Amino acid sequence: GCRDIKQFNGTYWLIVANCLFTYSGMLFYNVSNDFFMARYGFTQVEAARLCGNISLITIFVAPIFGYVCDKYGHRITFSIGSTSALVISYILFLVIPASTSENKSYFGIIPILLMGIASGVYASVLFPMIPLVVSPKVLGSAYGICAAVMNLGLALGPILVAGLTYQDN
Repeated sequence: GCRDIKQFNGTYWLIVANCLFTYSGMLFYNVSNDFFMARYGFTQVEAARLCGNISLITIFVAPIFGYVCDKYGHRITFSIGSTSALVISYILFLVIPASTSENKSYFGIIPILLMGIASGVYASVLFPMIPLVVSPKVLGSAYGICAAVMNLGLALGPILVAGLTYQDN
């Protein structure tokens, strides 16, 4: 309950804030089809297949990095590395040239691969960090708050993108 919140230390709240900003940054998934069609010249079906690869890569990467973190630790390093890789993938989308009218640009696949790997690594290290910083008596509350904040980021992200994209209307 509310008393549980008082037991959470600053490290826990940093994890929650990191979760909010990282998952808010993953809002690209909601608009990626349109982006790939407009910027790289893909059809709707091709764009959907490409963007689906983010989740497919995550499916395979998350268990591998989960195992690596269980065996070797370094969760903080992997967390920082994965959020940095996510930022780099967005920068790559900005600097990779768009397609010309007659040719598709397949270079946009590079940030997709990086984004899928970053998502898988982040997912495999985020939630296992929580029991390291909170008491077992409040672990359920800690997970619940973190999941709620994660979904807040996922819910507000598309609203932000729509506001920025369609601010003239």
